[in-house]
Amino acid sequence: MSNHLTADPFLDREWSIDELSHMMLEVPNIYTMITQLGIFGDPIPLPNRYVGIEIQGMTLNLLQTTQWGGPATKGAVGKRKRHLFEIPHTAHEDMVTGAELQDLRAFGSRAAMMFEDLVGRKLSTMAIKHYLTHEWRRIGALKGVILDADGSTLYNLFTIFGVTQEEVDFSTGGWNQNLRDTDRYLETNLNGDRMTGTAYICSTQFMDALLEDTDIKASYNAAAAMMRQNPNIDDVRKMFIHQNKVFMEYNATFPVLNADGTSTTVKAVEDGEAIIFPLGTIDSAACYASPADFIDTVNTPGLLMYARERFAGQAGGSDGYNRNREFHTQSNFLPLWRRPKLLVKGSIN
Repeated sequence: MSNHLTADPFLDREWSIDELSHMMLEVPNIYTMITQLGIFGDPIPLPNRYVGIEIQGMTLNLLQTTQWGGPATKGAVGKRKRHLFEIPHTAHEDMVTGAELQDLRAFGSRAAMMFEDLVGRKLSTMAIKHYLTHEWRRIGALKGVILDADGSTLYNLFTIFGVTQEEVDFSTGGWNQNLRDTDRYLETNLNGDRMTGTAYICSTQFMDALLEDTDIKASYNAAAAMMRQNPNIDDVRKMFIHQNKVFMEYNATFPVLNADGTSTTVKAVEDGEAIIFPLGTIDSAACYASPADFIDTVNTPGLLMYARERFAGQAGGSDGYNRNREFHTQSNFLPLWRRPKLLVKGSIN
């Protein structure tokens, strides 16, 4: 009998939480339009699970966290409202098994797939699901109603802040007049803030109706002519500018979970509608990340994503026979549009 050594990936390789988390963060985000606009900025790391928003005359301020038993922040004289938002906790798990690794070939190769490669593939899929959830929540924040994966409401910003959403029917009154009136509404309700332009996130129907206007179509055609000179831009529907207004068609769909375990496809922007909001404001939008509920991350500044592995046979582990390696991921993330009175719904219905 020959005597030889074989590597056991389930015993010889152990990842740290930092390694796994960085592997997830390096995965490209395929649902990126709202994220890439940079409206909400980079996640603000919180050491706790809550963020406080303070309102005074509709001008918003963050509440700084304080030490237990220490002095509190002081409010100025005047009528103020405070709202406390709990950061949603989103955990997801998957596993790598010996059975699925056995006889699996690396992509484009006849060599056996390495254990690390299969782990990377699993983490990539898990990361994309988290990114998809982030994009879904950002869209909800721009609509003023942040929904969970099952379509239930996490936060209705209009109700919480006690305001009514402005709605504009663009099917009457002419496009340019409605565009001007919408800008005037936003300017009136800035309350000392500033704006550098207006964004329109459009459904396909809204975009098609928009381009029926002669002046707007001219801006669209000018953008298309410039696009042909720029190989990095492949579709002018993704962004063109008319009179300091940025129009973008967003035709993404998201799978919303049903009670029976199936999913229903939901459009990011409902048919015939547009999400309208000011650009360049100082304190309208932000997003927050809370720490994972691991012992070694409690009360530390939150990261966008966390990942951790668990060996089979550990306390609370799987079957105890070292046939799999389990992976647990978390992303405790909340985007907020902190001035919902500046969110306008446009429609052509």
